[in-house]
Amino acid sequence: MAVDQNESKAVARADELYTCINEIIEKSLKEFPYVKELNNCMLGAVTYIKRAHDKPLKYGDMATLERRNDYQRKAMTQLDNVMYLLDIAKEHDLVPEKQYKQAKFIAYDCKNRVFTWMRTDSMNF
Repeated sequence: MAVDQNESKAVARADELYTCINEIIEKSLKEFPYVKELNNCMLGAVTYIKRAHDKPLKYGDMATLERRNDYQRKAMTQLDNVMYLLDIAKEHDLVPEKQYKQAKFIAYDCKNRVFTWMRTDSMNF
């Protein structure tokens, strides 16, 4: 099966979000008590998205589809955690508004692309 456009964009957006989160951590969140958790959630999201991307689908292979969906669901959970930790950092005025909005937008867009990718996988399978 050909690579879905949402799949490619989800991978690209995850990489973009990872870079954005690292910039925020280095510039603003040195005193944030959950820096390690934020970094781990971001790494988890990128890892799960890339693992799902590395599982090419073949028509009729339900085991691969289920594994891929599992990775996609885990990635979305990790993205939710990233957004939640960003909200906590923002509530404590530890991240500038511009960086916060940019990171939240990318995270939300990445999550939507993963969701659309999952839906496309299910419809095409």
